[in-house]
Amino acid sequence: MERGLRPSSSFHLVCAVTAVAAAISSCRAPSSLDLPLDFGGAAATTPSATAPVLPPEPSLLVVCLGQAPSSLYLYDALTPEAQTVLQAVYDGPFDILGYTYEPVILEDLPTPANGAARLEPITVSQESLYFNPESGLPDTLVPGKTYTPSGCTGPNCLQPYQGGDVSMDRWVVEFRLRSGLTWSDGESLTAADSVFSYRLNAQAEPPASRDLVFRTAGYEAVDSQTVRWTGIPGYFDPEIAAHFWPPLPEHLLAEIPVEDLPTAQASAVTPMGWGPYRIESRQESGSILLGRNASYHRASEGLPVYDEVLFRFVGNDPETVVQQLLTGECDVLDETALAEEAWPVLLDQEGQGRIRVVSAPGPQTLRADFIFRGAEAGAPSIFADAATRRALAMCVDRSGWVADQFGSHAVVPSSYLPASHPLTAVDLAGPAYDPQAAAAALEEAGWVDHDDDPATPRVAQDAAGVEDGRQLSWTLGVTSRGLDEAAARALAQDVAQCGAEVDLETFPAQDLFVPYPEGPAFGGDLDMVVWSWFGWVTPSCDLFASWEIPSDDRPEGVNASGFSDPAFDAACRSVLYGVGSEGLTAEAARETQRIFVDQMPALPLAGLPRTVALGPGVCGLEADSSSASLLWDLESLAPCAP
Repeated sequence: MERGLRPSSSFHLVCAVTAVAAAISSCRAPSSLDLPLDFGGAAATTPSATAPVLPPEPSLLVVCLGQAPSSLYLYDALTPEAQTVLQAVYDGPFDILGYTYEPVILEDLPTPANGAARLEPITVSQESLYFNPESGLPDTLVPGKTYTPSGCTGPNCLQPYQGGDVSMDRWVVEFRLRSGLTWSDGESLTAADSVFSYRLNAQAEPPASRDLVFRTAGYEAVDSQTVRWTGIPGYFDPEIAAHFWPPLPEHLLAEIPVEDLPTAQASAVTPMGWGPYRIESRQESGSILLGRNASYHRASEGLPVYDEVLFRFVGNDPETVVQQLLTGECDVLDETALAEEAWPVLLDQEGQGRIRVVSAPGPQTLRADFIFRGAEAGAPSIFADAATRRALAMCVDRSGWVADQFGSHAVVPSSYLPASHPLTAVDLAGPAYDPQAAAAALEEAGWVDHDDDPATPRVAQDAAGVEDGRQLSWTLGVTSRGLDEAAARALAQDVAQCGAEVDLETFPAQDLFVPYPEGPAFGGDLDMVVWSWFGWVTPSCDLFASWEIPSDDRPEGVNASGFSDPAFDAACRSVLYGVGSEGLTAEAARETQRIFVDQMPALPLAGLPRTVALGPGVCGLEADSSSASLLWDLESLAPCAP
């Protein structure tokens, strides 16, 4: 029910009093009768009308999102709005907080230390499925391909397969559910529900979690509370704690054909979970009303605080959505309702103290990637020399641009990792804004101001990898998204002060990200590209690994720059595929960042903030940059104390 449509307690009281007054006026007494109308005396004897005692109105939290999701089916809920709604229906099975997995409906996270995760040797033969450590993909083992022999824990002991049987290792991981978990209809939630969910995921076309599905050799229920996941040989993922499929209610969905699940009522319209709320109804407007789940496993803690949650879908026009927060039509504006154009409005209203803006430095980094892989094929690139890249980085006032756009709600990352990531090496600072030092560094790198006119491009004179006389001029591609284009234009203006000329080309995002060889960035048609990329729990060093350089053999490679460094590759492999301690992983991650900052294959421009706006009546939100939704802790939101 939309806010404003539910009659309030005061409305019932007014109706009751009005009814009493109407009855008195319609039953007039004879004029000769003396009525006891002495209002001043204490001895009046007429009985007073008593308003009926009504139960308190259920507390309601109104959360406003962007667009209504077309489906809430777990393996078809692709929009951020759907993910936010599902935070209320499902709780976990784990949360990602501070880029670390936290168990919610699991007793603990499986680790080698607690015995729930172990490596076991297995004999592998020719034509068997295994994990190729060079490509980073599942593969078929044939002679000549590289594999990881049993006992090998790093990139230095890989071997070429020569045929026959070989011994490799694989992960075996067991997940144990908390006891007493139930679905919101009271039915027991068991390990079989997680296995059922895995099977549905594996049958989808394509699987929603296709990477994990293809890296899974087995997923089975050991008992009613325990699930065992087995990986394919040679697959060493640092995120093994996450290889648990969120349960789905087999007792409700088993008879529905897989192809119908994305649209069926029980799976996509009003899906059932185990979380703090259950879906009660969906309105014609698209809004979704949820009520308290009496079977919620944290009910004894007084959670959820609100009795009901109403999800409304309001678009993301900045003035409109903020106005609805100011008028009380929304209690919370989710990040899906806050387009990048909303920042000036948010900062203005926050400055006036009318709303609260809660933000976290997000996992999405806006970058300018230098593209120089053509140099390997003999085509000269103005960015082939790291000294040129570092000098140009000093021309760009990144901190100033971030402050203008986001106030204090965003930061400039030093490397490819988000600034909030626990493995970020905070002492490794990238080049600082210094136009004078940049000009001197460009001269030293062989880019001279031949006509003493800073308005004209510098030209190459003994610049590494570039023919003399070439101008310091390049084509920069950027998505037509407003924020990305604003960053690209600011970069172009800044480097112009250093004697560089930039030709800006905008593309729809779907065009800019087209894979090799047709794509303008991955196909090498551009010299630089400004775009946004996500980081996650495992450091995404493979964005600059040599095996990810787009090519005929690797058309979906994501290293558009063409950066290739053996030391970086070795450290990155240890981060992604090594089987070492947390300390070794941290050191390997630090090494990738050290090389990144030194070689500068890309210039990080901004760590884009994730933001929620709150009205004055809601408290308790703890924003976390790595959570699936900033409303990950929806059950703990509460009315603010007066």
